[in-house]
Amino acid sequence: MERVVGTKEMTTVTAIKIGENLMINVGIARSIGIVKSIHKNEIEIDLKIPVCADKNDKVVLSRQILGRWRLIGYGEIVG
Repeated sequence: MERVVGTKEMTTVTAIKIGENLMINVGIARSIGIVKSIHKNEIEIDLKIPVCADKNDKVVLSRQILGRWRLIGYGEIVG
């Protein structure tokens, strides 16, 4: 996504970095994890609480911005 969803200001999404905390939502499951690696358009996240997901399931990613979790991107499970 180009802009952060849910902020009053037009905040642009910065690139995801290794070591960053992100929240991932898969269906109704939610977990927080740390980004372990980045390869082109794929990221690997070490989740604190495992979630059940199948290959090609849709996910959304959120980042803490100004003390709240804000939607910054979406994708799907690979591998």
